[in-house]
Amino acid sequence: EIAPSDWSSDVCSSDLAEPEVGVFRRSGFVGGAPPQNFRMGTWPEGLGTEEKGMKTTMSDSRIALNELNGMEEERFVRLLGAVFEHSPWVASAAFARRPFENLAELHEAMMGAVLSSSDDTVLQFLCAHPELAGREMQEGKLTENSSLEQARAGLDALAPEEFRCLNSLNAEYRARHGFPFIACVRHYTKEGIFYELSRRLDRSTAEERRTALEQIVAISRIRLEALVRDE
Repeated sequence: EIAPSDWSSDVCSSDLAEPEVGVFRRSGFVGGAPPQNFRMGTWPEGLGTEEKGMKTTMSDSRIALNELNGMEEERFVRLLGAVFEHSPWVASAAFARRPFENLAELHEAMMGAVLSSSDDTVLQFLCAHPELAGREMQEGKLTENSSLEQARAGLDALAPEEFRCLNSLNAEYRARHGFPFIACVRHYTKEGIFYELSRRLDRSTAEERRTALEQIVAISRIRLEALVRDE
């Protein structure tokens, strides 16, 4: 466990104090992590209708779960491979768990593949995620999902001083913990993202590893519901 250290930066001149309003977009998440009863594969009651009620707004082009259960592995992985950043092996591992009775069971199988992996594999999995407003964005190399999510949070339109601050925080976080800062940006305002990154910087790497995986639970569930109908 890494001992806490005082954080300071010449680039980020403010204290990045918690904003009084607008830190979190959803009432179901406190402190940036899902609530304690947010079991892998479940959907907490506190979430807004935008994600929880996606069926009312999404196109019927989503694949039905019963059709997904009957797919060959190649097509299954091609469809779900992007749910986790640069990690189609997760979908491949979940394929063996078919058939799935509901979307929650599918999601739990996918997260189970991650959580049952070796420590080295989990670390590589975390490192496959992009930094927020980082090099991948600047080079136009974000995945389609990440590009849309980060743009929606306003991270593609940062002021120069915000960009420098975020990159400084990103670099310090990665140097400290060995993987990029990961957050479900759909659940935060821009100010909330800055606050969470600075708040989580001095936590232990073990805590951050757990929190990163919790955030990936939320990210992947939203992405999965955009692809598959629970029927």
